[in-house]
Amino acid sequence: MSMRVHSLIGFTLAAIIVIVLGALSGWYFFIRGETQATADRDSARGFGADAPTFVGALGNAYQNAISTVFGQGDAEGETRSTQGLWRVTQTPVAGFGFVAEERGERLYFAERSTGYVFSADPASEAVERLSNTLMPKTYEALFGKNGTILMRGLDGNDAITTFSGTLSTTTSDALRSLSGVALGKNILRIALSPAGDEVLYLAQDAGKFVGIRAGARGGGQKRVFLSGIGSWRVDWLSDGRIIFLEEPADRTLGHAYEVRSGGITKIAPGLPGLVVLPRASSTALAYSTSGEDGVRLFARTGETSSVQLPVRTVAEKCVWAPARANILYCAVPQTLPAGGYLDRWYRGELHTADAWWEIDVSANTARALYTPGSNTSLDVKDPAIAPNGSAIAFVNASDRSLWVLRIHE
Repeated sequence: MSMRVHSLIGFTLAAIIVIVLGALSGWYFFIRGETQATADRDSARGFGADAPTFVGALGNAYQNAISTVFGQGDAEGETRSTQGLWRVTQTPVAGFGFVAEERGERLYFAERSTGYVFSADPASEAVERLSNTLMPKTYEALFGKNGTILMRGLDGNDAITTFSGTLSTTTSDALRSLSGVALGKNILRIALSPAGDEVLYLAQDAGKFVGIRAGARGGGQKRVFLSGIGSWRVDWLSDGRIIFLEEPADRTLGHAYEVRSGGITKIAPGLPGLVVLPRASSTALAYSTSGEDGVRLFARTGETSSVQLPVRTVAEKCVWAPARANILYCAVPQTLPAGGYLDRWYRGELHTADAWWEIDVSANTARALYTPGSNTSLDVKDPAIAPNGSAIAFVNASDRSLWVLRIHE
């Protein structure tokens, strides 16, 4: 074979190798870009937190509980005020709830990425991991006083799953397993009774939407609500009352009802963007609207007529003080976006920077309770107050991290 042929074969092989390597490099960078884009999208939604690496009985939620922030700034040397803000986690949480233990009131929560359950002490800022049952991508978690835990997520076919269980008992410091049963697929909304022994959920049946009351493990089902509309929220108050609220939307009339043994009773007039917040063991009611004049907050006590309160926020950013009559704690946007705020907030398209206010509904007065420093921006969502009134837990809607505001009633 001539030298010319050898050279031609060598050049051909080299060209093929270069082309193959170029194609592989292009494919690598394409895949890496797509993977990063997917991760960025998931992270923005709060779905993409990596499963943590744990050491002993403590997990990344404890290791990420790194800071206590104080009101009116984050300056070095600032002393603790009567209200202290604690960032419990940096990773997204699926849900939380206050649970009474022998050692005092604890805040239970579940990580979104793993479903692991943790216990946090708002007073000492101690956090411990309780469970070792991995339940990836848990999007909602509810906690009952008796230890019942509801975990909600999606299966491989994107069907909504609901798991009802409890942590196993143990006499050691070892992590506990979460055991229980799977409730029906595609439960649209669910509420857990305060005691944790019952659930009330909304499901679709023969073109209608039905509210079912049942035991925490799904037994003893009884229909309590029927509607041709499926966009209902369900809330089970600590006094046993059950509230159905039509999904709020800007400039769209919404309705709210209380489910009673004899039927349903409307608890607020049909109003645009209606969000209601009844006070347990009371006839007091706070509610917000979102109409042509923007967001407004109202309240009534007893049989008195409603009054507009001196702050502008949505009622679901508020909690009633448990031990002080007619006192509301509300997270109020320091700058309220104009036009269609409610719809965009629910879609996660915008976030607010909130400050906490204390509102005396009877006197219709408000005072600033806590304003985060310039380095801390909190868009308060799903606030819940401890039964003893000592702390308010909430999620920061921008990243689903869990926070606690300590207060003194």
